[in-house]
Amino acid sequence: MTLLASTLANQPLDPFSIAIMFCFACVYALGIAAGLWMLEGHRHAVALNLVFWALQVPQLHSPVASYLFWAPAKLGIWWNVTASKVGLSCQVGSSFQFSMFSAGMDFILALNLFALACSLYLYVLYRRQYPATRIAAEESRRETETGRDPAETTDRVW
Repeated sequence: MTLLASTLANQPLDPFSIAIMFCFACVYALGIAAGLWMLEGHRHAVALNLVFWALQVPQLHSPVASYLFWAPAKLGIWWNVTASKVGLSCQVGSSFQFSMFSAGMDFILALNLFALACSLYLYVLYRRQYPATRIAAEESRRETETGRDPAETTDRVW
């Protein structure tokens, strides 16, 4: 929130800038909710965390549009297409950027490897949860179709 406030204080207050700040505030709020849900063991915590971390994987800088976001860390590999350079970067903290039509900017593609690793781990957890969720949903659908009360069901096989 401090990053958003300081960025907002240093930017002109036009409607586009306010909309971008609001979008990034929502992404940070998503991260807070995802973390709290994970601590509480909420059944949708893994999926919400997967979305949050996946938003941090791609980074793009170009004259047309630029996007980057990371929190709490970035271990990035980048490719400057314009200058034909490749490199690594690492930073701790949080950062975000969105801009459009920045003349003279190089075209750079980057991946946050830290966020990619977290996303892959969360995807594996999600895939482990999915079969159990699918089976429970199918069973609930069958019980609804047959008119049986789920509370009276004793013949469940897990």
